[in-house]
Amino acid sequence: MARDEKATHYPVPSDEDLARARDLLRRVGGPQVNWGAINVLEVLIGEHRLAMEKLAAQRLMRATWVLAGATIVLAIATVALIFATLAA
Repeated sequence: MARDEKATHYPVPSDEDLARARDLLRRVGGPQVNWGAINVLEVLIGEHRLAMEKLAAQRLMRATWVLAGATIVLAIATVALIFATLAA
């Protein structure tokens, strides 16, 4: 349960995370634009969401390969049962 609970909470951003988000916003808007804390938070949440989507895609890919392998095993078992039935 702690694992699920931990996965749903946004980690506290480090100082370098905040600096990276501010630098990104400064490059986008230039030095004349004053970005607020909400804009920095949106950048950090966007990065976190992208990382979570990448993790979900990796899990889905792993599950797909497991299902494909199980399908192949079942197909081989079916062919073996057919041969066993015909041989008897």
